[in-house]
Amino acid sequence: MDEASRRAHSQLFSWLCASNDEPASELTQAEWNWIAQVAREYRLRPLLHLRQRSGIGPSFPPVFSEECAQSFASQQVRWLDLKGGIVRTSRALSEANVPHVFLKGAALRLSVAAEPAVRPMRDLDILIPRDRSVAARDALTALGFHALPGDLETALDRGYQQPALIHSASGLAVELHHDLAALPSIDTASLAAFVRDSVEHVRLGGHPIPVSAPCATFLHLLLHAGPKSLFDCGPLLLADVAMLIERRVDRLGELYERAEQFGLLPTLALVLQLLERHGADTERLGLDSAHLPLVAETLVDHAEGLLVQPSRAVHQRKMVREARDDAGRLAGIDKAFARALMPSRAGIVATSGGRIEDRLLWLRYPHWLMKRAWQLLSGLRDRSLAGEVVRDRALAKFLLDDPAANRAE
Repeated sequence: MDEASRRAHSQLFSWLCASNDEPASELTQAEWNWIAQVAREYRLRPLLHLRQRSGIGPSFPPVFSEECAQSFASQQVRWLDLKGGIVRTSRALSEANVPHVFLKGAALRLSVAAEPAVRPMRDLDILIPRDRSVAARDALTALGFHALPGDLETALDRGYQQPALIHSASGLAVELHHDLAALPSIDTASLAAFVRDSVEHVRLGGHPIPVSAPCATFLHLLLHAGPKSLFDCGPLLLADVAMLIERRVDRLGELYERAEQFGLLPTLALVLQLLERHGADTERLGLDSAHLPLVAETLVDHAEGLLVQPSRAVHQRKMVREARDDAGRLAGIDKAFARALMPSRAGIVATSGGRIEDRLLWLRYPHWLMKRAWQLLSGLRDRSLAGEVVRDRALAKFLLDDPAANRAE
């Protein structure tokens, strides 16, 4: 990374971490172009608008400033619709006697964020008991949602969420989760139980909305970012965690104990290193770093790069990772091809356009298949990507290893 890239990178991460450190000097047009591109890809513009309003850091170029302001205003309008959708969805599930908890974006917007518009949401993630999955789907179907194609029994047996539900009139998407991930190495079911047991309620439209509590949300973000996604989730992670520390630190007293219980101490240590590197006030957590796993600087560097990798490269990287072993050699190529070329509605929309609920979406499959095959083949030929996969594997090994032997004395 050259000096100009490092400066732009550092300034963006400082904004995300709500740093009060001395800001960077004025940025060049090329540096602003990089920041703007990352902000568009990873839904950061509303948050950056808030940072600009606070006067922290260099002044935004007029065009980018207006773009961020418009994105913030759009999220404010969208939030009005989302609040109605949250209330109607929660009431329908309550009337069907389905215990439920709103996760991630909805929980952050409702119980943490000072201004909900800074935290964009693509859909509503809702945790429900596995044995109430059919009742939950039926309740939302009666409300005007329709399920995307997919076998519910298969999802309950092998996955952690149902096929998404889309509201016919509003287009609101709901994902019903009966678990938080499908990871054999981590007891995600116990974490899901903790999320349900520690639920908080926020009144909205006269209805008590059950949301994930701050400590549970923090742990869920760690699970999603590290073991589940290997830091390809985008840099909004850092803003979410910094916001939890800034606004709800009083509810994070169990964080260390619970992270240890659920096998998330390595991810916690790495995320805290990223936050500290860019000026976040992590000391407010009151954690003793001697009790955390030691994190090599090379792993922190690698995770930081993964957070801002171009979104178009994420799927290619996953496919190549599947096809190469820990040393970067080709292995299991048949399995990699089978998984890579298995279509999904979300993937087809991202690559070939259309609407995810369109029943004729599969007509776009040949176009998607050709692009996907080209991505995999070109990725396998890219020697630099083979080296990146080796570093990915080292990061994954650290995140999933028992950290007890790797803590500071």
